[in-house]
Amino acid sequence: MNLFARLYDDLDGTTDDRRRHALLKDYFDTAHRSDIPHALLLMLGYRGKRRIALTALREIAIDDASVPEWLFEECQTAVGDLAETIALVIPTGVKDGTTSLHDLLAAIDSFQEHSDMDVKAWIRERWHRMNPSERIVFNKLLTGTFRFDVGRGSVVRALSESTGTDIATLTMRLAGMTTALPYEELIAVDETIRSNARYYPFAEPTRLEGQIDDLGDVKDWFIEHTYDGRRVQIVMREGSLYVWTTDGELVTDRYPMLDSLRYEMDGIRSIVLDGTIVPMKDGHIVSAHTPDGKVSSDGASVFMASDILEYDGIDTRHLPCSQRRALLGRQRGDIVALSVILPSSSWNDVRLHHAQARTHHAAGLSLRRISSAYGEMEPASWLFWKNRALSIRAVLLYTQLNNQTGRSEIYTFAVWRDGELVSVAKTAADVPDGFGIDVETFIRSNTIERIGPIRTVKPELVFDIGFDTIRRSARHKSGVSVSAPRILAWHRDMSIDEADTLDDILALLIQH
Repeated sequence: MNLFARLYDDLDGTTDDRRRHALLKDYFDTAHRSDIPHALLLMLGYRGKRRIALTALREIAIDDASVPEWLFEECQTAVGDLAETIALVIPTGVKDGTTSLHDLLAAIDSFQEHSDMDVKAWIRERWHRMNPSERIVFNKLLTGTFRFDVGRGSVVRALSESTGTDIATLTMRLAGMTTALPYEELIAVDETIRSNARYYPFAEPTRLEGQIDDLGDVKDWFIEHTYDGRRVQIVMREGSLYVWTTDGELVTDRYPMLDSLRYEMDGIRSIVLDGTIVPMKDGHIVSAHTPDGKVSSDGASVFMASDILEYDGIDTRHLPCSQRRALLGRQRGDIVALSVILPSSSWNDVRLHHAQARTHHAAGLSLRRISSAYGEMEPASWLFWKNRALSIRAVLLYTQLNNQTGRSEIYTFAVWRDGELVSVAKTAADVPDGFGIDVETFIRSNTIERIGPIRTVKPELVFDIGFDTIRRSARHKSGVSVSAPRILAWHRDMSIDEADTLDDILALLIQH
């Protein structure tokens, strides 16, 4: 139990993907085999039944800690989370460290067999045998509020690296798992799945730097739109179909509309396609950042194929892009579309395509050298020309602190509307040009309200905030939502009166 609670606590304290992967792998390397299947259930979203109401648990904690109710409420206001508040106010007891996660979950499952008096005594006894991190997990398990903030793909990758079992086997075995499988059964390799599901390393484009005129003859390049969506490889072998994401997650079950592709292979042994699943409405591609742009599994999406990596059992990655494109042209249908080559007789044509990309709901342009192999890097053979970022000038209004470090991790920015500041964007607390320490110093000296980890900051700092797209949103007080917001610059000497208004943002909405 201690290992799992420590993992939960450590993951909550970092957003670094490599660090989170290392923490997960270390847990799978060191945890007892009987605990791992149960930990996996919790990691993948299983919460169990609520065994006791939060209010009842709160009353037991107040009685055990011998604190007045008003003081407990003040503590909860400062901490923000009831389960964590309870874990912190309970007096330190004798830690025996003998309870495994497996045994604790079994005890919780038999919870209702006890009388009310036995339940209170049992909970208090458990609290006093745990450290605060263990109590937090225990409290959330009791109340059915446990949530493990890590993606399924991250869990499967770490487990695969720890056990040596391939990702495809683990993903398919864990799909729909509602009870813990024996560890040996869980990690047993399925050689058929391992062989048929194999995908290729994803090639990634290089960000375009410099002038496109330096790329030589425009006729040596394929110019295409790049769409926001989900980049995947579709692997079809021996009548089976698998859908892989760029981070190695198997997501076949999320896109059942793609399953029919395996029936259209016409005797071809295998096909592996690279492309993007993009949202559709009324037969047209829409932005993934609009209300209609959610990539879904209900037929309102299409797979935009951009490359073919295997055909009839042959690895085609070494072929020139022009030959792969010819093979790719054979793969199309109702749910597979071929990325369109944009006609370009000069680099000025390409500039025009780039300027108009956003009107086609594209994120920018893809430039592929016609003679290049898949994944070829030198000379630059696949470039991405991203749309120019939209930007607004906004005021820092709130900051959210990291529970572990006490430093800001999320900033909230606002613009003017009818004489008041209204929130329009949240960004990572990443201030460019090394000014992050200065901003943090200002926040500590100019906090005017504290609610849990949220701090209301005196509105004095003005920043340029960049973003990719903007849309209307009834869920937001401002009425708009921006995608991929990030801090571009801090205007240290600018008055907040010079920040943009909501009308300025709405003007961008009309233009784009």
